[in-house]
Amino acid sequence: MLKTSCITMMVVIFHFSWQIGWPLFFSFEFDILHTNEFWTSIISTVSFICQGIGFIYWQKFSEKKSNTYAMFVAAFLMAFCPFLYLIATHIYQVVFFNLITATAYAGTFLMLMNNLYETAPDENRTVYIAFYTIITNITLIVAPLLGMQLKHFFNIYTALFIVGVLRIIAGFAFYLRYRKYKKLALIKD
Repeated sequence: MLKTSCITMMVVIFHFSWQIGWPLFFSFEFDILHTNEFWTSIISTVSFICQGIGFIYWQKFSEKKSNTYAMFVAAFLMAFCPFLYLIATHIYQVVFFNLITATAYAGTFLMLMNNLYETAPDENRTVYIAFYTIITNITLIVAPLLGMQLKHFFNIYTALFIVGVLRIIAGFAFYLRYRKYKKLALIKD
């Protein structure tokens, strides 16, 4: 129970840091880079293709290194997305950056699901999965709203920087979990 609760809290923090940036990315694309729906569809298509390829890679990587280590790597790679947006001066760069971030997203999603199934106890498994789903959906409601509030309180650049820092902290939490599991010999390299 405690193991599942700690992991759930880490995942909630991660989801929050992940989702808070979503409206900021769209805002940056439209307000700063002056893009349109055509480019949004290009970004979505590139993202979809990279995720499809990424799932295969991340599954093999997690089998070789462990779900816990793969979760840390994927979450940490996702942390760079806001920083990549900060250096973008043209939408072409955002499309290129999506090659990396979409692949990281595939790993993150896959490892979150793998970790959920690994850590949820067999008894009342559906209750734990339902709780996880409810909590992460609450962050889905709150986080984007707070992301836009950050933008209005500061500016888009500061808001993206804050989101990047939050994502690094969340990724680092997964690293600490990996180190703890390795120390307890729950995983092997």
